[in-house]
Amino acid sequence: LDNEKYRAALKKRKETIAFLETEREKEYKSAIENSKESLEKEVVAAKENYENLLKEYKELEVSAADRPTPQKAEHRLLIEEITTAEELLKSFYKAQNDMYSYGVIFEKYRNFVAISSFCEYISSGRCETLEGANGAYNLYENEIRMNMVIGQLNQVIESLEEIKQNQYMIYSAIQESNRQLNALNSSTSRMVSTLGEIKSRAVNMESYMSRIADNTEVIAYNTERTAFYAKKNAAYHNISAERLQFVQADIYDYVPNDFFDFIVSNPPYIKSADIETLQPEVRHEPLIALDGGYDGLDFYKLIAKYYAKKYLNRGGCCAVEVGYDISEEVAAIFRSQKFDSSIIRDSFEVDRVCISKMQ
Repeated sequence: LDNEKYRAALKKRKETIAFLETEREKEYKSAIENSKESLEKEVVAAKENYENLLKEYKELEVSAADRPTPQKAEHRLLIEEITTAEELLKSFYKAQNDMYSYGVIFEKYRNFVAISSFCEYISSGRCETLEGANGAYNLYENEIRMNMVIGQLNQVIESLEEIKQNQYMIYSAIQESNRQLNALNSSTSRMVSTLGEIKSRAVNMESYMSRIADNTEVIAYNTERTAFYAKKNAAYHNISAERLQFVQADIYDYVPNDFFDFIVSNPPYIKSADIETLQPEVRHEPLIALDGGYDGLDFYKLIAKYYAKKYLNRGGCCAVEVGYDISEEVAAIFRSQKFDSSIIRDSFEVDRVCISKMQ
């Protein structure tokens, strides 16, 4: 019987690994296809631009055949400028592709304007990193929002200038402004209500966790290195063995023998390609505690599709820590499994926890 259980668990683990590998391969191929399409579009655009310039040059060359020498000199200069432009364009595309291949820049910001802005921020000393609350990504997003606000203000100023020419237009503009203010007040009220709901949910969550600590059995999954300290910590807080059970298991093949009201996890979520770029104080952690796979989402997919979906009681919750740059992707994974998911920020206003409730 034990051998049959072992073979069944081993088969389940292999199926899970095969499923994750298939998902990863699909996502990788999709990313390759998207990059290929984008590059092909840029090459076609560059080719069209080159052909247009070449056509203009040939037309100028024909029309300038009988012109004085100074004109012909200008034509030669044009040829040199075109050649230089082509070489610069090739160098730019090569440098761009080399930079993208390292996976340093998020796909959302892979455009000339964003990258130029990042270089200006870092070279001028406005920031030192791409990520983080004061990083280049946040500076760029803030500037975009500011430009949008300035653009809207310019539109308002232009509207006010037109209003001066006609009293009726002033009256209409005031009515429209009042409507927009009412809409803004309504939106603000909804936002305040939403924040209140979030706060209430946080309070309810704290109360719920307190009841779990007092009345239910808590199962903690630990690696061999942390199990010893977890037990000492439980003893230090006077938690009896009847209320706490330690299980050391492989997440890929463990089969729980019970259902749960709450599942909490801080899984590895660092992308495989980013491991070597981590700060020294982080890299000393075991690799299995850091590496979350190609996109950092391997364990979230397993938790959502297997553990949370199969072993949560109806109305139960699953809380997982997330990286700020993958919080929406994690929420989307749980929502795809019919969970009601939301993101909670930490004291630094950075996305930190994904809360998913069984519908």
